[in-house]
Amino acid sequence: MVEPDWNGLKVLVDGNDPIVDVVFIHGLQGHPRNSWTNSRSAQAEYQKESRSTGKLLSRFRSSKQDIPRQDAPTKSSSDGVFWPVDLLSSDIQNARIISFGYSSKVFGFFYGANNQNSLFAHARNLLEELIRLRRQSSERKLIFAAHSMGGLIVKDVLRRARSLRDRSEYRQLYESTFACIFFGTPHRGSDKTSWALLARRLALLTLKDSNDKLIRNLEPNDEALNILREEFSQVLGDQRIKLHTLQEERGISGVKGLSGKIVEDFSSALDDVMERKQGIDADHRDMIRFSGASDPGYRKVKGIIEGAILDIEAEMTNATESE
Repeated sequence: MVEPDWNGLKVLVDGNDPIVDVVFIHGLQGHPRNSWTNSRSAQAEYQKESRSTGKLLSRFRSSKQDIPRQDAPTKSSSDGVFWPVDLLSSDIQNARIISFGYSSKVFGFFYGANNQNSLFAHARNLLEELIRLRRQSSERKLIFAAHSMGGLIVKDVLRRARSLRDRSEYRQLYESTFACIFFGTPHRGSDKTSWALLARRLALLTLKDSNDKLIRNLEPNDEALNILREEFSQVLGDQRIKLHTLQEERGISGVKGLSGKIVEDFSSALDDVMERKQGIDADHRDMIRFSGASDPGYRKVKGIIEGAILDIEAEMTNATESE
């Protein structure tokens, strides 16, 4: 369930004199905050601090000194490390950080029926919302960071913008897109979608609704995905967008009936000449949940965005000098 406050585009951090918008799009069964949050790290840090405070209390108890009480984590810290805000906004301050939330539950057992929009309808919504949000900054560069099915939404956004580029607002968004970062996106569908279909049957069994359109588009070699993949290759050829693919290096554990990677390497790669591939030492869910600034996965993503911003700054300098 994506709460109303998180549905659609949400500016998380305005940035200081931003030169780029970084838009985060979650995947199937995801959430615009929770999907990108490492909740275990906050609890571990609290437990570590609590142990340290306990030792301090024991050491000074005999002197009856007043020792500040170690409170439980505040609401924000106990929510975990929401790294786009808690880490990235501090490390890269000249970026506006934005999330996009949409209903993508396989089965809708919270608050009634599920949103029946297909990924293509979500893409249309994202495109139109971006144009509205960026009306006063339409030439600002744009970076998409998308997990799983969120990457398919990004591909369709750019396909649509390309097809409508005779209109200035769509052309500006299309030409402003500088980079795409895909985390475990199933460009060719996923062999593990059968588990999702099983979840749908269970949802129907309990008389709850399920989103058949979203699951159908994750079937291996689905015709619509193949067409989208072909048209996105044309987008890449037009724009020379910097393309970064991040692949899960671990399989899922703890879920009965599932083993191995959810999105295999053959599926998460576009095999484009502009593509740069890296692995993240985590499973499909945790590959976008970083524990802190020293997390190797976070360092990879930060490096990608920092590199893109350096290139953007160089372009801006060259444009100024040529005037």
